[in-house]
Amino acid sequence: MPVWLARIGLQLASDPDKLVKAIMIIMMLFVLIIVVVFIVPIMIFKHVPLGKSASDFNLYIETAKRIERETDVLINWQQVMAVDAVVLEQDFSKSSSSHVYNYKKYFIREVEVKVEQTCSRDVQREVDGEIETISESYDCSYYKTEYYARDWNEVLSMLVSDRIITRAKIEDVNRYLTIDLTALAMMVEGGGLSIEVRELEPIVRQYARQYGIEDKVPLLLALIQQESGGRIPDVMQSSESAGLPRNSYTNPVDSIAQGVKYFSQVLTTAGGEEKLALQAYNFGIGFIGFALPRGGYSKETAVAFSMLQANRLGWDSYGDVNYVEHVMRYYSPILASGEQIFSVNDVYQEMRNYLGVKYQLGARNPDRGYVDCSGLMEFVFAKFGINIRGTAQMQFDMTTPVAESAAQPGDLVFFYTGGDRTISHVGMYIGNDKFINANSKGVSESSVSGWKNYTDSNGVKYIFHGYRRITSK
Repeated sequence: MPVWLARIGLQLASDPDKLVKAIMIIMMLFVLIIVVVFIVPIMIFKHVPLGKSASDFNLYIETAKRIERETDVLINWQQVMAVDAVVLEQDFSKSSSSHVYNYKKYFIREVEVKVEQTCSRDVQREVDGEIETISESYDCSYYKTEYYARDWNEVLSMLVSDRIITRAKIEDVNRYLTIDLTALAMMVEGGGLSIEVRELEPIVRQYARQYGIEDKVPLLLALIQQESGGRIPDVMQSSESAGLPRNSYTNPVDSIAQGVKYFSQVLTTAGGEEKLALQAYNFGIGFIGFALPRGGYSKETAVAFSMLQANRLGWDSYGDVNYVEHVMRYYSPILASGEQIFSVNDVYQEMRNYLGVKYQLGARNPDRGYVDCSGLMEFVFAKFGINIRGTAQMQFDMTTPVAESAAQPGDLVFFYTGGDRTISHVGMYIGNDKFINANSKGVSESSVSGWKNYTDSNGVKYIFHGYRRITSK
């Protein structure tokens, strides 16, 4: 036995209290090791469908949306994925869109409903030797298919009845639902927005700026993801808010123009309360008048309004009472995080390499001895895979506004310094009222407050246009 271990043993033996504490610590460490090494991996395996990539999750998300577009019934993609986690033994490479679509009959009930109506038509008849045209009524009733979501227990019973799963496996299916897979999907998908929706950001930003809600762009993109995933022309499903039939808009620009305009209206009516505005976007602006006397938005208020409207209209359901949750699962409030999508220190150190490089309007390559303000940003950020190109005005348009009180190192700072453009100067904020930029003195570090109060030799007063954040590469 090592001498040091023998000494510790003698000390503990002479002090019973220390011995008891030592034994308890050893037991706790032993239990902790058992939990970490054995139990946690088992729980993770039992609770998480092992989707290996965004495509695994997207397959179920997008198929659920396809079914919703066909039926106006939203099915829970998490439940479908949980079933397949059992059926496919978590090997989602065996799945496909057609395979997932085949679950439709288990999650949605189809009912043939007779719509009774009487029509009229003109007929010609001979009366007293003369031909007269008279109107007669006839039965023109028809049948249509209506769709309803099945109860989860009914879904499981049908799956067992059709031998898709065994009754013993129901517990395993439900176990996969003990966590919210939406969070997992967003982790691997990068915020939950599809490529199609991300590509719409410049158009959304243009109209959001026009209606004074540019800070709501991330929320509007989440709304589009929920409404269409960016895969149909009427991306914001805004036709009805303009008094038109559903899907009347045949291009995304018209849909976004109307959708952003309408959302700005409901947001104003809702007093800026986002959740109330979101639910009103789905239910109609009348929901706000219903909700405000009841304390504003709540899930219970949404359910009550839906039931009231459904009863009034004679429908089985009205709107999506879970609309807020469905939108917010795609919402990534980048501005609230205070984080950048790049290493600020790495970018800053690269910019410092060009301190003293001379200023020349239109120059884009500081490594060749000359650069202008936007050229410095474009050149350095490109080294880190970030496409922030063009003039200061263009870079302003490509970035997201952030409150001055929330500005972080790495945010871009913009000014008007004269000329025809509203935005004519840009630099990168580095903290402590400083920003690095290319100005008439060359690449240097300047004071933000100093520039705010500066008037040049021609009498032009510089105008501060705020901080903005790079939110996409």
